[in-house]
Amino acid sequence: MVYFKKILKYAIPYKRFAFLNIFFNILYALFSALSFVVLMPLLKVIFKKDAEITKIKPVFNGIMEADSFFNEYFSYTVYTLVGEDKGKTLTLVIVLIIIVFLLKNLFSYLGFYSITFLKNGVLKDIRNDLYDKTVSLPISYFSEKRKGDIMARIGSDVIEVHYSFLSILELSLIHISEPTRPY
Repeated sequence: MVYFKKILKYAIPYKRFAFLNIFFNILYALFSALSFVVLMPLLKVIFKKDAEITKIKPVFNGIMEADSFFNEYFSYTVYTLVGEDKGKTLTLVIVLIIIVFLLKNLFSYLGFYSITFLKNGVLKDIRNDLYDKTVSLPISYFSEKRKGDIMARIGSDVIEVHYSFLSILELSLIHISEPTRPY
């Protein structure tokens, strides 16, 4: 845990990218859930002879029945917009599905895009600190050690930090914003 805190201090200048990642992942989760709500009226129209589209405005009965409320409310909204015409209903629902899935994928991409700046910034700062430390070492240090060993050790240490600590940081940011996201 001590080493993670030392690495975490390098992430502080890039915290805005962490917040952006959390924000975009929350929007991704919202549109992922919304994508299933939008699919229900399409499936009702396609697979039922007389689609059971709600014609009466549904009433919210508590959080335990929220999923059925949102499905019924969306069906009611579709019915009030297009009426009995199944062609218009299908067109509206398909356009909504395309928009919701595009937004879901856009926010997923923006979440990964923003975390990249955090990861690359932390790696850049670690590499710069290691370079400054290496350059400040006395000449006698280099006469005792081979230069290739020093460069290999620095390179492998930075890669190890990248694969271990920054992966944990990325996963923790994703779990903060969306605990059920598949990897």
